[in-house]
Amino acid sequence: MVAGDRATIRWRYRFGDGPADSVRGVNLMRVRDGLIVEALGYSKTAGEVPLAAEQASEGSLA
Repeated sequence: MVAGDRATIRWRYRFGDGPADSVRGVNLMRVRDGLIVEALGYSKTAGEVPLAAEQASEGSLA
């Protein structure tokens, strides 16, 4: 969603097949002259989330 010089990006990172194997988040961006001048990120986690690099090294990242 974009409004003026601000944008909101909602996302979900899945790291497994189960219903609890994902985390949701949002990134808030502010743009000036075509460049990102401010970026904030928030996530909603209930526990530990593996890094994508760890998943790739284990061969489970699609």
